[in-house]
Amino acid sequence: MELNQAAGTNDRLASAASLVYGGTLSVTNLAGALAAGDGFKLFSAASYSGAFTSLLPPMPGSGLAWNTGTLTTDGTLRVTVAPRPVI
Repeated sequence: MELNQAAGTNDRLASAASLVYGGTLSVTNLAGALAAGDGFKLFSAASYSGAFTSLLPPMPGSGLAWNTGTLTTDGTLRVTVAPRPVI
């Protein structure tokens, strides 16, 4: 999936039926710097299930993490602050 943070646009897969996630979700940001709070509605369907086994790249940027928690509720991939390691 391609997204463009600077333009606020992204690819979107739409289905009138249910959508089952699986495999690897590959995301490419074409322009702009991703930041915590960014969200991209990549999927639109009547219902969602399953999960991706991996995301590429594994991190959207330094100090950031992907939030996949809303993929199964509204099809949106979000960017959040990465949890700090506990030493």
